Amino acid sequence: MQSNVKLRKTEIDGLYYGRLANGHVALITMEAKGHSDDILESQIMDQVVAVQNMKEIKLLLATMNATEANTVILPMAMKLVDSGGASGVPGVSAFAPIGKKFLYMVDYGPVPFLGGRPTSLMPYGETLFDMRPSIAGINK
Repeated sequence: MQSNVKLRKTEIDGLYYGRLANGHVALITMEAKGHSDDILESQIMDQVVAVQNMKEIKLLLATMNATEANTVILPMAMKLVDSGGASGVPGVSAFAPIGKKFLYMVDYGPVPFLGGRPTSLMPYGETLFDMRPSIAGINK
C-alpha cells in the first residue's frame, strides 16, 4: 500500500495489505526502530487505532470487495539489536561476537478492524535475522 505514513498524531513506518487464506484482508503495520530505540507497545497500539480511523483504508476495503468485519490488523515491529547489548531479546546467543548486529522482528496477534484500541498486545511470533551479506555495512 504505502510506506512511512505520517499522520497528525501517529507515524507508521510501513503499511501493507494482504489476503489471508480464508479470503479476509490483513492490514499490516510496521514500526521500525534503530539500535538505541525501544519498541513501545503504546506506539504499536496507536498505529492500530490510526489505521482503524483512516478514511482511505475504508475506501480501499470497498474497492477490494472487503468489509470492515472481515478485516484484521496485524501489527509488527522490527529493531536492530547488538549481540553485546541484546539482553531480553530471544535467540541472541551469548556466543555471538560482541558487536554483531541482528534484525529482530516481532508480530502481534491479529486485531479485528472493528475492535477498537487493544488494551494490550502479546507477541505472536518473534524472529531474529542474521543478515548476510550485511546491509549497508551494519553487520561489520
